[in-house]
Amino acid sequence: MFSDVTLNDYQHFLGIVMVPGTVILSVEVEEKEIGLIYFTEISHATSAFGHYIFWDRKSGAGRHRVLLTAQRLIMEEFGLHRMDMAVPIFAFSALHRLHKIGYRIEGRRKEALLYKGRWADLLLFGVLLEELTDEAIEQGHIKATDEQHTWHGLLKQDDLLAAKILRGGRQRDGDPAGTGGESTAGNVLDSSRDVEKVT
Repeated sequence: MFSDVTLNDYQHFLGIVMVPGTVILSVEVEEKEIGLIYFTEISHATSAFGHYIFWDRKSGAGRHRVLLTAQRLIMEEFGLHRMDMAVPIFAFSALHRLHKIGYRIEGRRKEALLYKGRWADLLLFGVLLEELTDEAIEQGHIKATDEQHTWHGLLKQDDLLAAKILRGGRQRDGDPAGTGGESTAGNVLDSSRDVEKVT
């Protein structure tokens, strides 16, 4: 969603977010909005794509619980079996958050996102409704096997990338976003280093 097409173009971005059928939840702390969690491509009784944007960039289990709670709420409301997420490979902070929460990496779309004139891969994640237990939400973490937890398999071929994701590191050279900010979708605006996003 965040690519050369939407960069600095609020109207195009809003056109994507405001598609009929999109569900948007505002995240507030002490009556101050700190972000949005929104769901697109909702297919009743099947799946949806989950996205988030936090503009205060704070982290921790509280945010994890908010994300997991919102996902379970929407999945139960629409009778969904699973929730999908897609994250640009350069969005290390967002990938680190998803790893900490325990989302499962399920695939990789080669050169699926054009950002600043360069093609970037998207990593694909999923979670099942049955995994969003009360215990997972309370802990802010989905239980995973050791193999799932370390994301071996798809990332086994790229130890450097895996190391950067697992430590939440930023890629200095060749980072198409130039920010290392948290986003599963890349960056909408040049001020993106103040924003954490997931798509």
